[in-house]
Amino acid sequence: MKHYIFSKSDLNLFANTQSKDNQVFDYKDNLHINSMIENVDSLLKIYSNQTSSFYKSKDIKSEIEKVFDGMHSFISMRSANNQVLQQCLQGCVECARNYIFDYFINNVDNHLKYNKINSLYSNSKLRDLQLNGYVEYSIENTELFESESQLLLDYARSHYREKDDWRSSAFMDPSTFPDSKIFKLIQEFIDKNRIFEMVSDYMDSNLEMAWAFPNYSHHRQQWFRIQEQEAISATNYYHIDKDRNMVKILIYLTDVNDQDGPFKYVKGSNLWKKSICTFALHYGIDFKVNTLLIGKESDFKNNIFTTRTDILSQFPDAFIGSTHFGDFLHRDSDTTKLLLDESVVFTRKRGTLIIFDGGMGVHSGGNAHGGERLAIQIGYRKKLTIKRDILKQTKELARKVKHKVASFSQ
Repeated sequence: MKHYIFSKSDLNLFANTQSKDNQVFDYKDNLHINSMIENVDSLLKIYSNQTSSFYKSKDIKSEIEKVFDGMHSFISMRSANNQVLQQCLQGCVECARNYIFDYFINNVDNHLKYNKINSLYSNSKLRDLQLNGYVEYSIENTELFESESQLLLDYARSHYREKDDWRSSAFMDPSTFPDSKIFKLIQEFIDKNRIFEMVSDYMDSNLEMAWAFPNYSHHRQQWFRIQEQEAISATNYYHIDKDRNMVKILIYLTDVNDQDGPFKYVKGSNLWKKSICTFALHYGIDFKVNTLLIGKESDFKNNIFTTRTDILSQFPDAFIGSTHFGDFLHRDSDTTKLLLDESVVFTRKRGTLIIFDGGMGVHSGGNAHGGERLAIQIGYRKKLTIKRDILKQTKELARKVKHKVASFSQ
């Protein structure tokens, strides 16, 4: 089975051998950290499959907490002589801990009981989605579908005429977009083909629509470009979504060729072996460490992989990575070759509908080099119990109270 995790040497900044004088964590340290990561993954596997009592579940969660406590203590001790490094590593571990409890454990605890539909109508499509991580449909290009697509395209072109920095869905309000004619046409197709039922079977869970919005990509955008075109990684924007509990749908409203920013999916990568704990640590790099060092969450231009290698090079090996790892892969690495060889590039006609698992599979898209792409994205997320909603609200309230108390004490 293929692995998602790549070696440090795959990354551009570590293409050449690093000086051992700069290393804080030696070979034995890295082995110890790897063993803790493997321990967390093993406990999560037991937790997701266990059918025992609440008390055993509580014991497993307690064991996971203990491992993270041990990891926190170990990296703190080893980085005690470098305050900035220590702060970054501690933030990374805490972010990873929160990710695992928010995106994984709470989902296991609180998902609603699901009865598979398993209809013959969707079985062949379901098998394709399970094996490949994606499945395709084609919406008929009726006169109404074409005219509504063109109206939305004209509006997008007008909105972005003077904008070239970052892709944005802001040209239409996501809260009102589901009332539009084009979305209703798409929803009719989804209902007729029982797509919602099929993806529910795939996720083995009750689902709900989390969002739906149009997305416009055009050749003037600069967000994925570095100073020189040649400097762009061959796999830029290849990533795995942070939300493992979601399936996405992408519908082309324009014909899409190689220059228009076609969607790409690494076939079968949804089945690759992945360390949840390592992914969580890489999530911590993107969202916590990046914010600590350069003041914002990681993106293609503003990230510690290109601006703070002095700090990153001192991290434990397993910590070094990103959920958007394709941005930083060396062009000649084995991982780059694997991703490109296994990628399906969706150069397709208007009306193409692609369902894909972005939380488990590697994918990319929207990097328009010479043309434009208008598409609609729909996200279906696992529907959780009211208990989960209350938990989220309670956490948010606690954060607000803590902030208020801190402000009064200053």
